[in-house]
Amino acid sequence: MRPDPVSLTHVAYWGCDSRTIEQLTKVTSRMGLSCVKFHTDSPSDNAVDVLLIDVANFFSLHSECPSWLNDHAIVGILAHGTPTEISRAAKLGATSVLHKPINQNGFFAAVSMAQTLKSKELILVRELEQLRQRQAKRSEVIKACSLVMHRYHVDVDQALSMLRQLSMQHNCSLEILCEKLLPELSKLNVITG
Repeated sequence: MRPDPVSLTHVAYWGCDSRTIEQLTKVTSRMGLSCVKFHTDSPSDNAVDVLLIDVANFFSLHSECPSWLNDHAIVGILAHGTPTEISRAAKLGATSVLHKPINQNGFFAAVSMAQTLKSKELILVRELEQLRQRQAKRSEVIKACSLVMHRYHVDVDQALSMLRQLSMQHNCSLEILCEKLLPELSKLNVITG
């Protein structure tokens, strides 16, 4: 599954370096983007597409990464590109980095990469949650399969095949079907078993 195309209209910058602010203002205005500066808490504008965070300045004031950072694509702005700066950018959750001084080509590449990787990350998180939910319902599939085996005197493969066919007929997942069928199958097996 491909992520949605990247759209970029609003960026926010956290930092206090006046030269970086000047460079970002120049680059974003050339590209027709709005760039706002924020200080301590999350940016007030929820429509921010990417956060640009000056890594050295951020960690001079914060020892922990705030949880609101997880909601945004982040570009870590690096002064020197040292291993410490890079590891701090990773700790922030940056999916891309941008070296000072900032130019238009580097800015666009870093921001596009951050947005694309964040979009992919969100897709993976969603898929992982769906798999966890399915795994949590596996015991119901096993119980339903066992009851079908007992009721119809078939082996495991035949019971699963019957349940899969029924789930396709009802256009739902095997787990949801078994969750719905389990009470009915239990009643049938108690009566006939």
